[in-house]
Amino acid sequence: MALALLLALVMGCRGRSALNPQEMAMDSLANMMRLRSYRLEMEMDGNFIGAMEFQAPGRYRFVTPASGPEGGVVETIWTVEYMYFRRCRAERDGCEEWQKQPPTPIPLGAPGSVSVYVPGWPLTLLELAQDLRVTGRQVIGKQQVVQLQGHLNHVRAFLENVRRLYTKLGHENMGQRCTQGPGGQRECQPITFQDLLDQQKQAIDHYEAHPATIRAWLGQDDGLLHQLELEIPPGPSGERQVTIKTRYVRFQGVEINIPPVFFAPPASPAPSR
Repeated sequence: MALALLLALVMGCRGRSALNPQEMAMDSLANMMRLRSYRLEMEMDGNFIGAMEFQAPGRYRFVTPASGPEGGVVETIWTVEYMYFRRCRAERDGCEEWQKQPPTPIPLGAPGSVSVYVPGWPLTLLELAQDLRVTGRQVIGKQQVVQLQGHLNHVRAFLENVRRLYTKLGHENMGQRCTQGPGGQRECQPITFQDLLDQQKQAIDHYEAHPATIRAWLGQDDGLLHQLELEIPPGPSGERQVTIKTRYVRFQGVEINIPPVFFAPPASPAPSR
């Protein structure tokens, strides 16, 4: 009995520090999946490119830069039943009235699919990262975090996330490609996952040889993902190097309320990204 108690105490003291980096990443992703709500904020090379809030089981709120000379942002709330949107000078500031329309045919999310919905691809990046290693420890906010670093083919990971989305929703193919037939009739062919891989073959092959660097900051005590950084090297056609940062905040602190509005025509302001 004394030996068993001693072993239990030793194992308990080891905690997360006993996990290898790959186990730490998987443990953190599992913790993220269990969250009732959170918010993520993304930037590319220091410029804001969007924010997303999630509330279980299937509500999402997006904030994206708006196109056009007037600028501002577009706020979108997506639910299984409806999609709501409005244009604002800034988030929750100087906003037009909410409008409402049926959701997109392929939803951006689905209940129980936290790591699958399209904006969830940063989580898929960490899941598919290779050769993770611990590179440091620091404090973000008031949270002690462990920094991991590895590499991956981000193009392949992004396409894998899309495949999971369609599979989760019961679709065998990734959509369809339609053309006008000789007699004027509409002819459509399914788009398979292999079709997507073939279309991106040049980029996939390039980033197999020149993988992106991924860095993740995991909470030492809460085991959550607090920050993710993806450093993408120059592309096969001379595209410049870019760095995408994603911050995760307001764990269990997001409430997405549905605004009372009337139906709108099937068109919404187009975000710039």
